[in-house]
Amino acid sequence: MVVSVKGYLTFRDLMGQRQVDILDGATLRTLLEQLALDLGEGYTRQVFDARGGLQPAVSLLVNGVHYTHSQAGLGMALHAGDEIAIFPPMAGG
Repeated sequence: MVVSVKGYLTFRDLMGQRQVDILDGATLRTLLEQLALDLGEGYTRQVFDARGGLQPAVSLLVNGVHYTHSQAGLGMALHAGDEIAIFPPMAGG
């Protein structure tokens, strides 16, 4: 199945906008891990902490809804045509 992934801000250079082919039944975590294999260490360090969890300030939206609104969290099942947006930590003032 194919999902669309778009990186924003500093992730834009690493990811751009891409169509990712993942297995049926894949989860948000599976997708992030596949991207880590495809995109290398720069992406991996920005998305995952040392224990393999999501960096606390990284925001993930699935079809426009923050992933934490799902009880499944990173275990949320993805479906063909889903759109995932990945935002790095943001600072402002």
